[in-house]
Amino acid sequence: TTVVEKVEVPLSGAQGLCWWKGALYANVHGGRTGGLWRISDADGDGALDRADALVPFPGDGEHGPHAVLPTADGNGLYFCAGNFTAPPKFLRSRSPQN
Repeated sequence: TTVVEKVEVPLSGAQGLCWWKGALYANVHGGRTGGLWRISDADGDGALDRADALVPFPGDGEHGPHAVLPTADGNGLYFCAGNFTAPPKFLRSRSPQN
């Protein structure tokens, strides 16, 4: 049985979602909320109620931000985006910058 519940956070436009380590990660496109977000249960009542911006980046539509996937070892996340998405700026990364 599938159960659908509304998540009470001020986000919309997610084109990629991934449940990982007790939180929902959302790749959101467009506007001031574009980027990777972590949605969690801040008060422990079992309902997702907090959204934290992790990596902001501009991009929109079908060529914007998309999938969020766990790494093969389960210790990190990949996020995928199309050619209308500017590369994000990381404080640190194992990936080379181009």
